Amino acid sequence: MIKDKNMICFAPADWRWYGSCKRLMSIFSHHNKILYINHISISTPSIKETGTKVFIKRLLRKLKTLSRPFRKENENLYSYSPLIFPGYHGVIKKWNQLLLRFQIQFLQKILHLSNPVVWIENPVGITVAKNVNPELILYYRTDKFESYRELRDRQDILSLEEKLTHDAAIILCVSSKLYEEKLRFRKKNVYYIPHGVDFTHFNNAIKDPFVPEEIKHIRHPVVGYFGSLSNSNDEALIHYCATERPEISFVLIGTVLGEFKLIRDLPNVYFLGYKNYTVLPDYAKNFDVCIMFWKVTEWIEHCNPVKTMEYLAMGKPVVSVAIDDICKNFKGIISIAKNCEEFLAKIEEELGNDSPEKQKKRIAFVENETWEARAEVISRVMEKNWRRAVTNR
Repeated sequence: MIKDKNMICFAPADWRWYGSCKRLMSIFSHHNKILYINHISISTPSIKETGTKVFIKRLLRKLKTLSRPFRKENENLYSYSPLIFPGYHGVIKKWNQLLLRFQIQFLQKILHLSNPVVWIENPVGITVAKNVNPELILYYRTDKFESYRELRDRQDILSLEEKLTHDAAIILCVSSKLYEEKLRFRKKNVYYIPHGVDFTHFNNAIKDPFVPEEIKHIRHPVVGYFGSLSNSNDEALIHYCATERPEISFVLIGTVLGEFKLIRDLPNVYFLGYKNYTVLPDYAKNFDVCIMFWKVTEWIEHCNPVKTMEYLAMGKPVVSVAIDDICKNFKGIISIAKNCEEFLAKIEEELGNDSPEKQKKRIAFVENETWEARAEVISRVMEKNWRRAVTNR
């Protein structure tokens, strides 16, 4: 594991969100000092695009973060929410780059972060990366940001992608599609390292008999999902399954960022809202089948859902829409469906054929795929790059 390094991380989400970036930085912070830069928007907020309710939710959430922009999260890790204008285009882009550069350099100085490793998951980070005298620039590519539906000017993000591809010493891709795509532009120091899993957190929950009251009395069988609920989710898919099988309860856990008018009032569909990550497994262990139900857009095709292995760590059967990485890496472990009829048929099949042996197989499949294991692999990649740099001097 890398030790005694300074790191500046440009994250795609705020520290309070339990994404891959937070998990890895938490591990690296055991032996390294880290400045974690909270989400910097690559899109301009729009009521027209998101709807009034979602717009207000996002605004309030961001204002809450900005009320305490600088925080000490643990002994070696600090989070910061930059004070910049919303959006990333035109004149706003130029002003934001200046503001961001000033704030990052100021914090770098007071925290004594000399020659940091600059870890970029949000492409905007490359605009200031070279201004902090980095020892190494690493691009952790987790999403196809240029396919983000709310982008006003995709060319801006494509330009950042091009610069990152050129300037980053190392590129890590979490999905095979992202990896294969990046290899078309460069061959050197590009790696495929999929997401990990907080195995202990999810697996320990199934050994504890406690079940929250909110879900305890929902009729079984329970088909469940946790994660953000937005326009990226395939509402029509749930509508079909829930109306065809009213005896099945569909439980959806997560912040609701869409209208969901089709299913909101169905008697067997339950929206339980946001649940803190610390208690999430207590809810999910009550699912009989776990699902992943997105519209298969270019954005989704390039993703590697973190929740996949979280479901499996609890031994749960999983039914998913056809995503490239799921089809390639979880064959025989996860049921894949290409349309509504198949999706419902797979749910019924999993409900009828689950067994303790299958549950053990799922758990064993992900037991060693932890975030700690991923951090070790990434550390070896970084150390290899440093050794090569020393040799070439």
